[in-house]
Amino acid sequence: EKWLGGRESQGTAPIAAYMGGRLDPWQMLFDEPMHHTRESRAVALPERRPCVPFKNPQCWKRMSKLLIETCEYCCSPFVHNSGRGNPMCFDSVWTYERCCNDDFTDLLCEMKRKGEEGGCVDCKKTVTWICLTPPEKRLRDAQNNYNEKVDKYNKLQNESVRLAGEVAAARDDLTWKSGLYQANYTDFDLKLRVWSIAYNNQTRLISEGRLQQQNATWNASRHVLDEAQRALKASQETLEE
Repeated sequence: EKWLGGRESQGTAPIAAYMGGRLDPWQMLFDEPMHHTRESRAVALPERRPCVPFKNPQCWKRMSKLLIETCEYCCSPFVHNSGRGNPMCFDSVWTYERCCNDDFTDLLCEMKRKGEEGGCVDCKKTVTWICLTPPEKRLRDAQNNYNEKVDKYNKLQNESVRLAGEVAAARDDLTWKSGLYQANYTDFDLKLRVWSIAYNNQTRLISEGRLQQQNATWNASRHVLDEAQRALKASQETLEE
């Protein structure tokens, strides 16, 4: 007898059994009971229990390519929130009570998965199944809604503190810039007044008038001189001829 990969008791699943150098299928036959027990149903995944085992095998086809014809879909309390599976799967003859196990009858169930957000591969993953009666579900929803509102209120409170700090900092900055502007404005206004007084000074204006008159007189004299010099030059050229 030889088991490839070692024996199952050593932690490795057996692949094949040999006897006399040839495969021995009899040694590979599954010899454990195949029917479900209370213990096997207790450790089954919650979404499997309504169909493990079939309550009435006549309700379901041995093989179906339509999801609506499968027990896992029709009886699932995690896919439908009616407490009795999908009503579209049943009629007056083939009822929920006849075709589905009653582990979650009249219960509202949900499955929550964590650790798969954003496609994380190495994150720790957990799956939680929660089943409640309608009053318990309403109470839980109210509690969750209340907790969400409290969290939102606390978040807004923290946000308001942050914004108050930013507003205070902006106000201080504005006060400093306003003081700087007022100082520059006062300095500019003083210098503008000094320039205005100096520009409109009577002595300066009289001196500027005299200067303009002197420039006009000098320009006129210069023009007369230029004319006289041209006339003199023309006369000299005439005498030389």
